[in-house]
Amino acid sequence: MIIHLHPSTFCAEDSVRARLEILERGLRRTSNGEIKLGDYGRWLETAAIPVPSRQTLRQDMERYARYCDDLIYGEQHKKTLVMDVHARRDAIRYFLGEPWLASPLQPRLSSAVCRSLLLAMHLREEVEFSYAALPQPGLAPTFKLHRGVPLRTLPGSDSGYMAIWLEYGAVIHINLARVQGSVAFTDCDIGHYQPLPVDPSVVLNVNCADLEAAARGADQFGGAVRNGLELRFTLPESLALMTADLLESWWRRTSGSPRQAERLLDLPGGQQVRLSIQQEEDS
Repeated sequence: MIIHLHPSTFCAEDSVRARLEILERGLRRTSNGEIKLGDYGRWLETAAIPVPSRQTLRQDMERYARYCDDLIYGEQHKKTLVMDVHARRDAIRYFLGEPWLASPLQPRLSSAVCRSLLLAMHLREEVEFSYAALPQPGLAPTFKLHRGVPLRTLPGSDSGYMAIWLEYGAVIHINLARVQGSVAFTDCDIGHYQPLPVDPSVVLNVNCADLEAAARGADQFGGAVRNGLELRFTLPESLALMTADLLESWWRRTSGSPRQAERLLDLPGGQQVRLSIQQEEDS
């Protein structure tokens, strides 16, 4: 998926990009996250793309590994591309922003997991993954296998959440930090999936304390429309509460002094959602 997001960082030639798209799809879809040079050549042949020399294939794999922190190529001098599910720098940078990389609190986001889910979202394909339930005091962690189609990430780059469309028509929101291991493509047709539930749009208004805070918020969260001290988000109703939580926690975490939030989230009765973040008065 990184190729689709930042194609200019890989190559200017269409032929090279076409090969790397096949490489990316094949690698992210394999169950063990490991491929050999011969696998890459067979994928290109199956996709009716001219197979270049082994030296060019090797250069493609090296190029792709250089731009993905979760990939290792040529370890122990083997012509193998291996995926590391524990790498997290690219995922943190993509979902949380560059400053989080310097934080001692490193979120448990897996770059391999995030890239696979983003690719499945782009391809509109079904995946399955093991997901950890919320930890309960005194109890061992429990896991559940989810299967579905990734739909969207939560608006804003201050999150690691994704909406998943399940087979019976429901939509769940998962925390990517709680996905265990790797993500596997099922290669199953999704034509039998029940229709998505109707999710009307609502408007979330954020009234900021000053222009600098408003500008910071608009820069941090994609989709924000700023008008002076007000930020306006138009988003699916099912994401309103979670987005309000993220906005409030971000302001509290990044402000120089404590802030308070006034929230009106009476969704069933109307279309307007309001979150007013104000500087607390000195006591």
